[in-house]
Amino acid sequence: MKDLIMLHGVGLDRGLWQPLRQALPDVTTHAYDLRGHGQGPDWKGPANLDGFTDDLWDFADALGLDSFALCGFSMGAMIAQWAALTKPERISHLVLLSGVYGRSEQQQDAVIRRYKEAELRGPTELIEAALTRWFPAEFAEENPEYLTQIRLRLSQNNTEQFMQNYKFFAHEGAQIVGRLNEIQVPTLVATGGLDTGSTPEMAKRMASKIPSAKAIIFKDTAHMLPMQKPFELARLIKGVLQK
Repeated sequence: MKDLIMLHGVGLDRGLWQPLRQALPDVTTHAYDLRGHGQGPDWKGPANLDGFTDDLWDFADALGLDSFALCGFSMGAMIAQWAALTKPERISHLVLLSGVYGRSEQQQDAVIRRYKEAELRGPTELIEAALTRWFPAEFAEENPEYLTQIRLRLSQNNTEQFMQNYKFFAHEGAQIVGRLNEIQVPTLVATGGLDTGSTPEMAKRMASKIPSAKAIIFKDTAHMLPMQKPFELARLIKGVLQK
């Protein structure tokens, strides 16, 4: 199987992938902190898709990978799509988890409201509301260590860098809409049935635009799909990588 590089979501770091990587012991996986996150380099100007993918190519080059499979979660799924569109010869397989595609006007307004609230009150004020959206109540009660991990990561973010990335996530992505038919590699698109930001309808639309894509909806899952369904995802990912 191809090596699999994993791109996390906004405000998070590569630690997000630990449960899924443990569920994929027979796949060589790689993860790093995106620009403006964790131990990643800082943005010197506005966050942008080309900057994210430039970092991806540098990371793959350092690993000696000319071609690889790519998995993106949430904002990472947006970056993964852009990578597959701009350098298709380097991407062999694509996994898009809890991704955003073609937000409705209402959905766009909601994410921009959260961005403006973070500008006004500071991003740490949004943490508990985010955790409520990202994890179903029953899962949160049974797995408090995951909420502790994500809460700590969000509380330790550099405010300026987080706002750069959140502004990007709230406003970018239009350049991808209308081009997904150009992606020709085997693709898995998955999201949670309870995800209000990366909705099942978005996942189905994404998969319908990509010729070799399949959409999977986990009905009892919210946004943090890699933490909530690692073994189920691992089985699906291995199925895609074998194509």
